[in-house]
Amino acid sequence: MKKHLALLLMSPLSVAAVAVRSRASAPPGVVPSRRRAFLSDSAKALVASSVLLVDPGRALAAPVEGEGDDDDEEEVYFGAGCFWHVQHEMTNAERTILGRTADKFTSRTGYAGGTKTDPGGLVCYHNFQGVADYGKLGHGEVVGLRTPTGAIGDFAREYFALFGDKGERADPMDKGGEYSTLRFAQYLFNHIDLLDPLGLPGGRNHPMFEKVEAAATDRGMTLVDGRGNDPDTLGKRLVYVMDSRKFPFYQAEVYHQYHNDFLTPAYGKEYNNLVNAALDDGRIKITGCPDRVSLLGLPGGRNHPMFEKVEAAATDRGMTLVDGRGNDPDTLGKRLVYVMDSRKFPFYQAEVYHQYHNDFLTPAYGKEYNNLVNAALDDGRIKITGCPDRV
Repeated sequence: MKKHLALLLMSPLSVAAVAVRSRASAPPGVVPSRRRAFLSDSAKALVASSVLLVDPGRALAAPVEGEGDDDDEEEVYFGAGCFWHVQHEMTNAERTILGRTADKFTSRTGYAGGTKTDPGGLVCYHNFQGVADYGKLGHGEVVGLRTPTGAIGDFAREYFALFGDKGERADPMDKGGEYSTLRFAQYLFNHIDLLDPLGLPGGRNHPMFEKVEAAATDRGMTLVDGRGNDPDTLGKRLVYVMDSRKFPFYQAEVYHQYHNDFLTPAYGKEYNNLVNAALDDGRIKITGCPDRVSLLGLPGGRNHPMFEKVEAAATDRGMTLVDGRGNDPDTLGKRLVYVMDSRKFPFYQAEVYHQYHNDFLTPAYGKEYNNLVNAALDDGRIKITGCPDRV
């Protein structure tokens, strides 16, 4: 009987399994993905594919208050559905309104509008560990940026234009206060958490509030004072005005920065790579939230007979393999991958709609690839899981 083993890789939100036939020699080569073409065998690809390498000594992110040396600049935030799309638009606004170059962009995805954090002061994206989930804490997705006080009205006009002629954000299926007119947890399901904010120091008492209100009125939008943990604004043509001193901005995880969205063609690698420079110079910080966890599963873990070859592949890429114990902490910036004994930590197939799917970092893989799911369903290589999937 042919022996197969499952190789597992966890990204921030998912695990992929590959069936690989055991041999006495090195693992067989696989066709490299477009993102990992420099890797020639499956073990190397698994070691390298989901770790974002950054300096682990960088400071942790905290609520942003009074950053920068320019007394004329203030921190504001805007929420309008998926924060990936809003960040792209606000980055463009920084370029056109303020003439900023890539090394000066301040737009960051984040969370705001709630009244709580976890005991450690964290606000995080939905994660497997259940740490500081922003929706459960009453926050929504926003984009924070620094702007001269006099330009706040200009940014407000760009912001309200995101709602379109019907007063709806670009992703109206992102329901729940976590999106409020404040993201894509999934288009297929509604997250019933909490919010829809625009944050100004002092809220409506800010000296530029009249210009913000005028921009809202021009788009048929109503501004309402936010109290924190506010309900969804979907279909109501309203935005909550938050006093950002009382309801501060919490930067989102690194992997959410300068990300493609789900509504437009990919923004391109030049845009996606802005995260690297922003990390290097401290404009984006490691938050302390679960960000990236990379793992590799073998029957028996490091006791598997092919482990030496897997370890050699890791060493070639400057990576360290560490025994995983389950519910392991973030690997961001640590150049390590957890080795899991897949007999103790088995693979659970994801829902059908996640199989042979396009990602959001490259051009679409094409219908021929996407349609592989149909044959795999027909012959049983992919199974219906019993989880909510397609209706």
